[in-house]
Amino acid sequence: PAPLARLREGLPPGLEGILRRCLAKAPHGRFASAGELRDELARLRDEVLSGSFTTTPERPAHAGPSRPDRRWLLAAAGAILLVAAGLLLWPRHAPEPPASARAGGPSPSPTVRRLTDLGAQASFPSLSPDGQRLAYAANPAGRWDIFTMRVEGSVPVNLTEDSGVDDTHPAFAPEGERIAFRSERAGGGLFVMGATGESPRRVSEAGYHPAWSPDGTRLAYCTESVLNPMVRVSTSELWVVNVVTGETVRLSAGDAVQPRWSPDGTFLTYWARSATGQRDIFVLPAAGGEPVAITDDAHLDWSPLWSADGRSLYFNSDRGGTMNIWSVLMDPSTGRATGPPRPLTSGTTSTGHLAASADGSRLAYVAQESRSALWGVRLDASRRVPSAAGPGFSIIQSADALNHPDPSPDGRRVACTLAGEDQNIMVVEVEGGRRRMLTDDGHSDRGPAWSPDGSRLAFYSNRSGSLEIWTIEADGSGLRQVTAMPGANLVFPVWAPGGEEVAASEVGGPVRIFRPAPDPVTAPDRTLPAFEQEGRYFLATAWSPDGGRLAGQVMDIKSPFSQGLAVFDLASGGYEVVRPAGASPRWLADGFRLIYHEGDAVRVLDTRSGQDEPLPLPPLAGLYGVSLSRDKQTLVAFLYELRSNIWLLEGAS
Repeated sequence: PAPLARLREGLPPGLEGILRRCLAKAPHGRFASAGELRDELARLRDEVLSGSFTTTPERPAHAGPSRPDRRWLLAAAGAILLVAAGLLLWPRHAPEPPASARAGGPSPSPTVRRLTDLGAQASFPSLSPDGQRLAYAANPAGRWDIFTMRVEGSVPVNLTEDSGVDDTHPAFAPEGERIAFRSERAGGGLFVMGATGESPRRVSEAGYHPAWSPDGTRLAYCTESVLNPMVRVSTSELWVVNVVTGETVRLSAGDAVQPRWSPDGTFLTYWARSATGQRDIFVLPAAGGEPVAITDDAHLDWSPLWSADGRSLYFNSDRGGTMNIWSVLMDPSTGRATGPPRPLTSGTTSTGHLAASADGSRLAYVAQESRSALWGVRLDASRRVPSAAGPGFSIIQSADALNHPDPSPDGRRVACTLAGEDQNIMVVEVEGGRRRMLTDDGHSDRGPAWSPDGSRLAFYSNRSGSLEIWTIEADGSGLRQVTAMPGANLVFPVWAPGGEEVAASEVGGPVRIFRPAPDPVTAPDRTLPAFEQEGRYFLATAWSPDGGRLAGQVMDIKSPFSQGLAVFDLASGGYEVVRPAGASPRWLADGFRLIYHEGDAVRVLDTRSGQDEPLPLPPLAGLYGVSLSRDKQTLVAFLYELRSNIWLLEGAS
């Protein structure tokens, strides 16, 4: 490139050297790390601030007489520093400097560092008010426990090691001597214990994500747990419980999760999912009233947190392309936003679950790294227990989730949901992994299912405003809306063996059966009865080869996980629970045996005898779902690995 001085006069000489190192062709000529680049830029910034540099004499030939613009130099140096900081997940918008800096003293740069280093998941961080201790939940041994550690230390202490059940969602009380948390002990609920784990006591029989009121007398909570913002299965209510008297008050019957109090206790912020799947941030008066939307767009916004002075809201959002921390200025007297969202961090690692010290100088968050894959195996289904006809093979791997795989009837292609910034339908060829995007236009399209003849796919989408069933040809043409039942929110279409009918499950409600027609269907031909157990519903996953039964999962309206397997008989109109655990049931050709998965194992269940045996396959670590081609010759498994650690951002306020 041309010398920098020819493009802009008055620059410090060191800037050109830094840029040339960034552009060096040989790797050894570049900076070894973003930290090294940061240090060089910080040194250059100090020279600019002190005025101890000599500007380059060259300037463009067309430029008239001028003098170096110190304001531009400061802005340029600051901007380049922020770019480098973005590489390290540093704030991209510098906060107001502390009083010492405004008085002429040095202004420390924000720093970021990892607090946990686990090969499993660490989540739900909470910082003590003084910012010296961190509480969090982790599952290094497969069960969730609550740990605490010194922020300046490295040795975590397990506070719930003896509980024997999952303990999650810790929250330091305002005085720092108590921790509220969710526990599954004794039937589940919210508990409060001492900050070192002593004397746990239940304060509510329900609730997740407890948040202390500023005076430490109440806990706000929601009725659904959220680990991944894309996995929501119920309408979560917002409640407040008095930790002394146990008195509870419902603040909102509409959807609300991860509540947080404003610093003065006037408002609560939370995020909610709309009927179309949109995730947005809201603010609600703590005394009751109408919520105010802080965001209202197609971006995924979640995990809100008030700043220490109540004049900003931090939240996680994918509006920049990847999930990072954003902020929006607030009017603390009205609870309304006074400006547009702006990015606070920039990076490729997904972030979530924000927590802060009382003065806002320390911000903890979860950084997640995921990997997903579709794995296939050819089956010999002629045996009583099918066996692999050959070694398994990788179909595709991705940093984005590859959900809901469905192999084509001939087993040569696999349709799936590609969950990146948007959710789209993708088809992958089993041999060679060549992919084709069938949808990619900003809508949320999920749950593809091949028609029996392999000519088209059905899926569910929010294209019309609510979740409806759509179809598309296998080559990506012929997109068509199949249902128009606003409010039903239909998901996961399942084709009848002859392709003349489709069953789709209503979220939290019954299964609807309808016949696709040239115009969108406005009413089902048949609605299955409600599931027999209160608080649970039937999610259909497979139609038997003879068309007489539907297999599916038993779902709890407050949990995203399967509660067992059931079969609905279309002739008798009754349900039969055939297995207390398991997920993703698919019929084998005889119409009596089901392939399903439980944990990381694929199993075969005979619904007549109840005999249940493992399918002889190698262990599939991170198994989240299985599917079977219509010819029963190809099994496709969805494998997903998630690792998360907690990081600390300092100097952000």
